[in-house]
Amino acid sequence: MIWNEGHLPESWTVSNLLKSHSSRPFNPDIANAFFRSDYVESWGRGISKMTTLYTEARLPKPTYIAESSDFWIEFRKDIYHTEYL
Repeated sequence: MIWNEGHLPESWTVSNLLKSHSSRPFNPDIANAFFRSDYVESWGRGISKMTTLYTEARLPKPTYIAESSDFWIEFRKDIYHTEYL
């Protein structure tokens, strides 16, 4: 599980986050510093990149939870594979 003290933009749901959308950093100054230091390659690609990676790895979709000032992503691995069984 990954937890972040933060919230989605006003009137957004997890559903909005999982479809194509514009990126609006909560703190543009911090976001720009990460971008300039090459910690961020582009805006608004994190969820779509994770989706591609877990799909390619044939892993279950993560669970996204947005509650109050908490945002959680819970990753699960597929235990139903040959090595495990």
